[in-house]
Amino acid sequence: MEVNELAVKAAAKEAQQHHLAPKKTAALFYGDSILRYATSDFCASTNSDLWESLADIKQEKLAGPRICSVRNSDTLLLDFFSFGFGYELPLAGAYEFARHPQLPANSKETLKLIKSKITKLGINIDAFFLQSNLWDVSRHDTLFGQFSSSHVWEKYSSEWKSNATEMIQLVEELFPKAKHSWISTCVSERDTRKTRSESLNEAARAILPESWSYLDVRTLLHQPPTYRDKFHLAPNSTIPLMRSLLEVLPDPKLSHLNFNVTAAEIVPPAER
Repeated sequence: MEVNELAVKAAAKEAQQHHLAPKKTAALFYGDSILRYATSDFCASTNSDLWESLADIKQEKLAGPRICSVRNSDTLLLDFFSFGFGYELPLAGAYEFARHPQLPANSKETLKLIKSKITKLGINIDAFFLQSNLWDVSRHDTLFGQFSSSHVWEKYSSEWKSNATEMIQLVEELFPKAKHSWISTCVSERDTRKTRSESLNEAARAILPESWSYLDVRTLLHQPPTYRDKFHLAPNSTIPLMRSLLEVLPDPKLSHLNFNVTAAEIVPPAER
């Protein structure tokens, strides 16, 4: 009986998503936990409930997804976790701990699956935001060590550029009508990965097609970022960042929303 009840509830939620989602302007974020926090903070600050699943993809504590229909607007936010641009195992050392049990390790294959699910729900993506950085740095450290030579890093980052180009082309193929943007990664001075992280920011800027926008986080914030740790931005930075990013959407209601930063700060850890 309990199994049947769960199945009925799951079917009801999916039917509700079928009804709701096509009516919304949609932004899809594909990156690491920095974007997961940003999406969660934005949803919490607007009193917008996170979805427990998208179709049959269940929300996981670390690997997401984080999805909400932004209250008092016509916007749907979707954030999916990418474990970087190493398309074959091994990935960074923490992957086995953080992975989503329903999604592939290969971030290209995951994106294809996401596209299939949201298409069935009638969701059309208006803006696609791509980010990949710290998991790629950590993958380098897993393979070669944190203190590898500059020659090893140069070879690795050259490979990363090729892999990133493949992902960019896939995004354009799957979401040809969306506005495409790359979001930089902005870690604190205390983070030992900062130099390599900035190196990949510059690599991304160099390979982006002219049709893409490169969005520098520090520039968008207009003030020094604040952090909840060495690399995750705090709500008083994530919420202004998201507001700036979402200006590309054709939803005038977003500019009239009220934001409660405190609500984002007290969200239980399991929902971030």
